[in-house]
Amino acid sequence: MRISKKQDDPQQSFGFFQHGKLLVLIDRGDYWQCGFVIPKDRFDEIKVRGLPQFQNDIVTFAGFLRDRVAELDDWSKIKLLTVQINRLRDWCREGLLCIGDSAHAMSPAGGVGINLAIQDAVATVNLLAEKLRTGPVSVDDLRKVQARREWPTRLIQAMQVFIHRRVVTGRTSAPNDSLPFVFRLLKWFPVLRQIPARFIGIGPRPEHYCSKGR
Repeated sequence: MRISKKQDDPQQSFGFFQHGKLLVLIDRGDYWQCGFVIPKDRFDEIKVRGLPQFQNDIVTFAGFLRDRVAELDDWSKIKLLTVQINRLRDWCREGLLCIGDSAHAMSPAGGVGINLAIQDAVATVNLLAEKLRTGPVSVDDLRKVQARREWPTRLIQAMQVFIHRRVVTGRTSAPNDSLPFVFRLLKWFPVLRQIPARFIGIGPRPEHYCSKGR
């Protein structure tokens, strides 16, 4: 979803959590890219409630959008993104190696999919470039990429599953209008915010290109 941005709007991307629902706003300069997170198979139910009610739901989260939420005046401007979190059992075959999205589908939660894909690519270069310069590589060579990159993928995906189960779908015993416990910890102890920021931004296993003198 896209809603125009004004000069006096907040100047950063952020999210709103309320009543087991999540609205994410990403600052794109002259507009907000909006993501309204809903449980699986609920989009048709939302459409039955009507566009005005959906607009009102957005305003409930972000009141400063009240004067322009009507820009979402047709369901064609609201696209459904179905989230999958899965991965291949085997990333390679003879003559084929899958990395990034082709090896592991990620949720947008945390915005880490592109980070993992780039790190997969860097690890692939570091592990295979020298051998590829002199000839073909074996399946065992290809498996080294999966051996190095699979556990960071599993860890990130576990985090995303937690976010979806405890935040997105509202599966928690806490009152509906309260933040999930992990978010309350981040609110009470700001120093802890550095942990998820580093985990998301850098990843559990950062990769660095090894030039080998070239």
